Amino acid sequence: QQSQASKRKKCRKRNILWFNPPHSVTVDTIIGQKFLELIDTHFPPGHKLHKILNRNCVKVSYCTMRNMERILKSHNKKILQQHSQPAPPTTDGCNCRRSTPCPLQGRCQASGVVY
Repeated sequence: QQSQASKRKKCRKRNILWFNPPHSVTVDTIIGQKFLELIDTHFPPGHKLHKILNRNCVKVSYCTMRNMERILKSHNKKILQQHSQPAPPTTDGCNCRRSTPCPLQGRCQASGVVY
């Protein structure tokens, strides 16, 4: 059994780096191909980082990255909504805790009331 166990191949998970360029209809360049060509030219087999950065370890994917325009629009919308709209005042109803009738005719939560 020991000879069988020593013959087994070790299963090691590959460390894969994903390159997710933002998608844009106006870009005519094949970004993924150019990126892989840059990896080939700048990390040849003799380079000390070739073990980490080569075509087998780096993958290109367009499916997980949203459009850059959509990312910027959603970010700007979120920031502008926070700054432009103050918290809406609650003016509905009465929140008196007494069982007696409200002294302000049900307008307890109105702003700027002087008691």
